[in-house]
Amino acid sequence: MMHGKKYILTTSWNAPKTAFTLENEFFDQKSVDEGVMFGFHRMNAFTGMELIGTHHFHDMEKNADVPLELENYSGFLNKITLKM
Repeated sequence: MMHGKKYILTTSWNAPKTAFTLENEFFDQKSVDEGVMFGFHRMNAFTGMELIGTHHFHDMEKNADVPLELENYSGFLNKITLKM
């Protein structure tokens, strides 16, 4: 159905990154891609799509460093552009 198509995933979270990586935290040491977005990635794989990259913004409500996040996101986009 979608064979040969590629996708990227960008998400934003109010949760800090450590909520995904620390033991006994809510997300049980599962990254965004291994946990919350796992089903989304499997659905895309089922349809024949290929993941070329993910970028997740964390702690965006209280502690966001917007200039740094934009710089990191720009770097991410430049990196994945090379894969296309």
